[in-house]
Amino acid sequence: MKKSAAIYLIVLFCLSFTIGFPSDLAARDVVPQPATIREITFTGIRTADPATLKQAITSREGLPYRSEDIREDIVRLFKLGLFQDIRVEKVDALGGVTLIYHLTEKPTISQIVFEGNKKIKTEDLEAASKVKRHSLFNEDQIIQTQEAIRNLYNEKGYYLAEIRHALVPSKTDPTQSDLIFTIDENREIKIKRIAFVGNQAMRDRDLRKIIKTKEKGAFSFLSGGGKYSQENLDQDVMLLTIHYLTEGYLKAKVNPPKVYLSRDRDELYVTFSISEGAQYKVSRVDVEGDILTTREEFLRLITLAPGDIANRRVIETD
Repeated sequence: MKKSAAIYLIVLFCLSFTIGFPSDLAARDVVPQPATIREITFTGIRTADPATLKQAITSREGLPYRSEDIREDIVRLFKLGLFQDIRVEKVDALGGVTLIYHLTEKPTISQIVFEGNKKIKTEDLEAASKVKRHSLFNEDQIIQTQEAIRNLYNEKGYYLAEIRHALVPSKTDPTQSDLIFTIDENREIKIKRIAFVGNQAMRDRDLRKIIKTKEKGAFSFLSGGGKYSQENLDQDVMLLTIHYLTEGYLKAKVNPPKVYLSRDRDELYVTFSISEGAQYKVSRVDVEGDILTTREEFLRLITLAPGDIANRRVIETD
């Protein structure tokens, strides 16, 4: 009888184990459902329209909460160009979650101020600025404006000019900001050497006499030698081109000069690259077509003769 009872207990235990095991598996296979978004709110907005922001994001009230949607929401909100910082908070709510989008709007630029500029007029700096009054703060436009200002100073030989910017609360409107560009002009850099590359027929010293730009020397403080001017360099290209054309180099090309700052940032070096081409001479002078005088009388008016250098200026004059 005791043996039968033992067998019965073992069978009962096995049955209990077999019946209970599948129920444990079923419990582990249950996947929790994502929480439902009950409410979406925005904080920190002054000018942005909440309805427009809700349309811009992927998350919707009544839909399941998904972290990947939140990441997409942040990307979409940044693309609007209105905010400089975005943070999303998820708060448990009755029957779901509430999403709170903490937004920091970009400041509106009230005034643009330039400080420290003496060599360049304020109106010229304002014209070069990519940032305009009453526009939203834009980091790319700030960088572009600093580069444009730096180019203006480079054109005047102030290669060491430094430009910084800062945003300060507007005195007239606390919701806006003033943008201040502070400029350290530093000293002017002089041209140490002017070189020419590609010139075979013309000597460097002869070409230096033609151009307006000069190297600095012992008496530069009197003559103005060594002073950098982009306007003069542009004219120098034209002067060199005209010189070559008058010497019969009708296909000569003078490229815009390259300007280099020395390693110690103390001097400038200017290099003109020239493609001379062949020198042309007059092989024959004749006239064709209807003229008001005889051919012989017309030819006597032409100053060029066979064997002369094909001077472009004389050709156009004749």
